[in-house]
Amino acid sequence: MPPKELQSEECTINILDNDCLIKIFLYLPIKDRMRIEGVCKRWQTVNQEAWSDIKELKFPEALDFLYSYIPNVREDKKAAIKKLLPRCGRFLNKLEFGIEYGSYEFNIIPIIAKYCHNLQSLIVHFEAYDLICLNITWLFLNLHKIERLKLTGLDSNFRDACLIKLPTNTMKELSLEIRASDFDSDTYCVNITRAGAIGIQTLKNLWKLELNGFSFEADELNLIVRNESITYLSFKSCCFENCINLIANFRGLKYLNLSFECAVDDNFLIKLAANCTELEELNIDYCRDVTNNGINAVFKLKKLTTLKSNGLYKVTNFAIDTVLSKYEALKVLHCSNCSVSDYGTIELLQNAPYLEEIDLTSTSISTEFLDVACNVAISRANAKPLRIIANYSSLYNWRRPQGISESVLIVELLQEYDWGCDDELETQYSLDNPCDCFHRDDFDDFGHQC
Repeated sequence: MPPKELQSEECTINILDNDCLIKIFLYLPIKDRMRIEGVCKRWQTVNQEAWSDIKELKFPEALDFLYSYIPNVREDKKAAIKKLLPRCGRFLNKLEFGIEYGSYEFNIIPIIAKYCHNLQSLIVHFEAYDLICLNITWLFLNLHKIERLKLTGLDSNFRDACLIKLPTNTMKELSLEIRASDFDSDTYCVNITRAGAIGIQTLKNLWKLELNGFSFEADELNLIVRNESITYLSFKSCCFENCINLIANFRGLKYLNLSFECAVDDNFLIKLAANCTELEELNIDYCRDVTNNGINAVFKLKKLTTLKSNGLYKVTNFAIDTVLSKYEALKVLHCSNCSVSDYGTIELLQNAPYLEEIDLTSTSISTEFLDVACNVAISRANAKPLRIIANYSSLYNWRRPQGISESVLIVELLQEYDWGCDDELETQYSLDNPCDCFHRDDFDDFGHQC
């Protein structure tokens, strides 16, 4: 039997009131917070309030701290999630998770709907959009504060009528993406229905809309166009049933991504430039019907600073020399796999004082272009460095002159993609270390580093 003094010391913490205990518990690691619930009933009750510091979770990373003490948790993700979300769910602002293929026995969506009412951002990655996910409508009904929703890996099982259930006043960003592996399959073009279009139209404060891999008809697209709050629009790899010109009616657009869209041509770009005068960034990668005339139309947009035009093989030096070189506002230009060479690009360098980045991979530029770039970079008045992306194979013998630091000129030389490799990466050769490599996925659709 221990002395009374020791007994008293061991129980000292119980003298504290609940608020003090909560503050102490907040200092504990997550796994210890769950363990202390076994000390006594009071601690179990008080501990329910000791999760207010957890505002963001990302599964499966969020389960790492559970692996050490929940038996078989690696095999039983359900047990881990069911232990965690009831405790911290009401405090969460952001949640990101994935739903694995064949997860019929466990559906996380009802758990989120029950415990995570204060979510402002929800990102869900589907390996397969199984029938088990159809109760996502129930989830939307319980997310009264949601501002950002992103669903990736969708397929033909997705029913966009659920968008009607999203709160109309809080939603600011909506991103839906069909699974990339379906782009060439029969399930690729998933139709936006009238119900889905109405749901999007009624989101009064929506500024960012991404619908990638969907199919549109005129009536539905017209409904979406009526949402005048949208300034950021991405319709990457979509299908338009003779209605793509309706996109030009989004008059308030500042950002537009229409990459891999075969319906984009010169006539469309002419109409776009006439109507969407607020455009600042445009992505028309691999819209192969675009010619020099289309580029000429685009640069009538006075506020345009970023153009991604990779894979436009009909665009030549003429467009670069006669159009882009006279457009001083340009900051970012991506024109890899275009029919351009030193002639047009050098003219552009010398006449674009605010140019910050240019991608010329798989073009015909030579070391002469980089030599001119050095002279241009050191003579520029602005403090931002000029970043050039090009092919290692054609410029490998170029050497950086003394006195030209990376604070003035950044040159990234990429090795052409090796189709024999399993990993989809290209190799970056810095001038100091030719062994560094990076994924092109490190950059977003407008070339910004993530």
